[in-house]
Amino acid sequence: MLDNQHLNWLLPLVGIMIILSGLGNVSAWIIGPTKGILIAAQDGNLPTSWSYTNQHKVPVTILLPQGMIFTGLCSVLILMPSIESGYWVLTAMTAQMGLATKHFICHRAKTATKISTSAVPSKYLAAKLACGLSLAWG
Repeated sequence: MLDNQHLNWLLPLVGIMIILSGLGNVSAWIIGPTKGILIAAQDGNLPTSWSYTNQHKVPVTILLPQGMIFTGLCSVLILMPSIESGYWVLTAMTAQMGLATKHFICHRAKTATKISTSAVPSKYLAAKLACGLSLAWG
């Protein structure tokens, strides 16, 4: 593509930019959920061992298992016959994990609401509709 425009000299620069954007994307995906889990643990919604931070305020007990899982998922790229198939598998796994997370959160919210208001007749049509639409449209 760059050969037709006589811009082959841009290829290393574009490659470096793609690598840097990938690293930025990975760091956002890793630290974002970790901070949310840390706050939930500090609020007492998760085991207190998850709220441990080191002297730099890094949640080590959350990042270590997350790093192991991430390393395992990235090893898919090494085990696949081509980069394209590994990328496709990682993309599909990301979509499935996102859908599974939404399903778990909706189911947990429905169960908690049903338990806390067991004596009240169910009038949560809007919540059921929102949960169903979220699961259907991803």
